[in-house]
Amino acid sequence: MCSLKQWYLGTGSSTPWKVFGRLSLARYSEAKMASVRLFLSIAAIQHWPLHQLDIKNAFLHGDLEEEVYMEQLPRFVAQGESSNMVCRLHRSLYGLKQSPRAWFGRFSTVVQQFGMIHSEAC
Repeated sequence: MCSLKQWYLGTGSSTPWKVFGRLSLARYSEAKMASVRLFLSIAAIQHWPLHQLDIKNAFLHGDLEEEVYMEQLPRFVAQGESSNMVCRLHRSLYGLKQSPRAWFGRFSTVVQQFGMIHSEAC
């Protein structure tokens, strides 16, 4: 595990917030455009049905495995209270480096429940 320090720009605020957490050094792969085109060509030749889906706010559905803390928004600080409080995130947010990994983990779990399996790298 390594320490992660990143910046997150809050809505309605021009000052960045510090977000601290731990990030594992796992490797992730993504499809190359040539591979996607090849797959679509084969599917068209074989007359395979293709479906696409759009998951609204996908990155907000990922569960964080590591502890991530964010400074509290100034407008949520109660009058007379200290503004140095932080909040712990349980779900991912847009802008976090962990968000794609958290979303992929959640998505993988759901599709595996439908009987799909993860393919091995060539």
